[in-house]
Amino acid sequence: MKKMVSKILVIMLLVCPLLTGCKSDPEYDKAKELFDAQVTRIELQIEEKEKEIKNAEELLSFDKEELDKSTETSLKNTIESAKKIEIDIPKMPREVKDINEKTKVLEAIDITEEINDLKSAQKLLEDSRKKYELLLNPTSDFIIERLKNVKDIDKIEAVTEEKDPNGNLNKPGGYTTQVYFSSPLVKDEYGLFTGDVIEDGTDCGGSVEVYKTVSEAKKRNDYLSAFDGGILSGGAHTVYGSIIIRTSGELTASQQKALEDAILNALTEL
Repeated sequence: MKKMVSKILVIMLLVCPLLTGCKSDPEYDKAKELFDAQVTRIELQIEEKEKEIKNAEELLSFDKEELDKSTETSLKNTIESAKKIEIDIPKMPREVKDINEKTKVLEAIDITEEINDLKSAQKLLEDSRKKYELLLNPTSDFIIERLKNVKDIDKIEAVTEEKDPNGNLNKPGGYTTQVYFSSPLVKDEYGLFTGDVIEDGTDCGGSVEVYKTVSEAKKRNDYLSAFDGGILSGGAHTVYGSIIIRTSGELTASQQKALEDAILNALTEL
């Protein structure tokens, strides 16, 4: 009987390490813990990447205009790059040495940068769309407040029905507001300016013309283009949304561009 019990104990000692729930190997357990932690981390990153791709594609599905057209293209390219990322998570080996080696391989896998790229590209597109919306038939009060933040602008005044040189305020196809401004960049060498920005017109600095629709603004801009390069030219003019930013013909081309950019940035600041 004693011999039988001894044999059973020997068998249990030999078999126990092979069975789950028997005495554990601390080195193995630690290796497994580190391996599993890396697998979990990577799986969460893959899940987040797929979520951001879905969010980005949903954002693109909305038919909205953006101020900077490149933001939509950039997001599409970022999505394509993210989709090409393939991660193969290996099964955990049996031996501690092999487990540790695989864990090191897993530690090198990190797609945080790609996930952040997706988020950043979405943010840029969202902001670009918000900026464009600010340029859709804004009020004169809004424009005046924003122009106050432009360094190279002095006096600012919006036209009224009583004081409207072109007489097109709120008429069919006409502007809903026009805000004139003067600029210290324009030098009145011959004393031709009166000091009244509306009377002096775009020559003393420029203006922001606002229309109800984008098509009306483009039509007006086409009309202004007919005078470009001639004696009747009113200076530079560019359509953004349903507004036209105009800058004085008395400025150099680089000054016109710099002033126009400053005005656009002020009008679209979020």
